[in-house]
Amino acid sequence: MEGFIDYEGRPITRSAYKVKANDAISHIGDSCFCIKVAHKDVFFKAYETVFPGDFIIHNMDNDIYHCRQDIFHERNIV
Repeated sequence: MEGFIDYEGRPITRSAYKVKANDAISHIGDSCFCIKVAHKDVFFKAYETVFPGDFIIHNMDNDIYHCRQDIFHERNIV
């Protein structure tokens, strides 16, 4: 498209937890959820239903959020 420039994305390493079928996820409110990982409560954002096989991503800037399994596999080497 005229006026647009193509930019290549910067490869990064993501820290992620793969949700298991027996994981208990609590809805806290306003798209906030909680899951126990390694005996610790982890609070994260999710804007759609979290299913087993999906991932909870923890970025370096303490942003923790849900990512569907298909999207995660599309964007990362698993």
